[in-house]
Amino acid sequence: MKAQRILITAYAANPYLPGESAVGASIVRVTARIAAESGVQLLVITNHDSAADLSEWLARDFLPDEIEVRAVGSRHQRLPHRLRYLFWLAEARKAVRLERHDPIYHHHVTFASELTPPPFVASSSALKVWGPVGSKQNPHVHLVSQHTPDRYGYFIAYALLAKVKKIALALNVARSRPDIIFTQALLGDTRIGSTEVEYFPNTVILDRDGDVDPVDSQDRDPSAPRILAVARIIPLKRLEIAVELMARPEMCNATLAIIGQPPAGKENYLSSIVEELGVGSQVEFLGSLPPQDVLRHMTSSTVLLHPSSSEGSCGVIGEAVSVGLPVICFDETGAADSLRLCGGHGEIVDPSATDPLGAIAAAVKEISVSVRPEPNDYWGPRRMHLRLTEMLEAARRAR
Repeated sequence: MKAQRILITAYAANPYLPGESAVGASIVRVTARIAAESGVQLLVITNHDSAADLSEWLARDFLPDEIEVRAVGSRHQRLPHRLRYLFWLAEARKAVRLERHDPIYHHHVTFASELTPPPFVASSSALKVWGPVGSKQNPHVHLVSQHTPDRYGYFIAYALLAKVKKIALALNVARSRPDIIFTQALLGDTRIGSTEVEYFPNTVILDRDGDVDPVDSQDRDPSAPRILAVARIIPLKRLEIAVELMARPEMCNATLAIIGQPPAGKENYLSSIVEELGVGSQVEFLGSLPPQDVLRHMTSSTVLLHPSSSEGSCGVIGEAVSVGLPVICFDETGAADSLRLCGGHGEIVDPSATDPLGAIAAAVKEISVSVRPEPNDYWGPRRMHLRLTEMLEAARRAR
């Protein structure tokens, strides 16, 4: 009798990188645990950037015959990630077709890549799961800061892109026919044809035990709030809003720490804005940090400011509420949905209001003098474990 097998195709699944890659690794690890408990083998097809670190990370807890990690796709580091993803997807699709054993369960892990269909095999009897995929965006966020380059151009472009992505996601669901999709772009729907639509069951990227040690153990000073932003330094994340906030008179005692860096080969466009506004003494760039260090900075901060215009399953919101850090974000984005769903504390700001920066400043002030909320484990690893276990059991019953 052939051993049953689970298949995960995940472009990014490096546990030592922040954001989407670490979330992908978390999905792999939780699935690996379920597979090992059920006596099912796991095959992970990922990219070359993730394969070695993921294999080493998994080897601490799992035997070699329980998991196989396979790397496919382009090794060219200088190619943009979107282009590298297309090369990887073609190779992953080929590898899936060439698999000798039909898996009982195939999970394609992607983030905001709804423009391309998943590498499912139409004739496969596997339970097919796609996601998290799709994002929810508010183009008005691009108009908040006076220092956003070509802000009206971004507003128009992303308003149109949002419509295109929603259509593309619906078409690719119809084409690839997954059984379940985890998405945020179609949260108003519970079904597309025969496909179930669900919210992604987890956004916390660490499966951790115990408390997180803070970076700074000093007591918080309500008059000097520590604002934290965690995101790649790219226009879509609109971090210049956080920088411009520091120039407001009521924020003169506040500090801003930014965890993240620009894409390889790109300059930090925020540096010139910091210099222009004269807030260099208030703003610190920490670069890219491991997930555990991100949580340590969160425990020492007053508030997480996440001014992103577009998010899918927003991992940084799950991280923040898991350590009791209040969040400020914009309405009608994936971040706002993540915060509402878990009942997290903070403020959701309307970016089309008369003075959204003033609303953010007022929220920071209020949060600074408030009692810190208790940690919220709504987006914790148990939520993911339970849902993935249910899906695997359904896949096995179908056989």
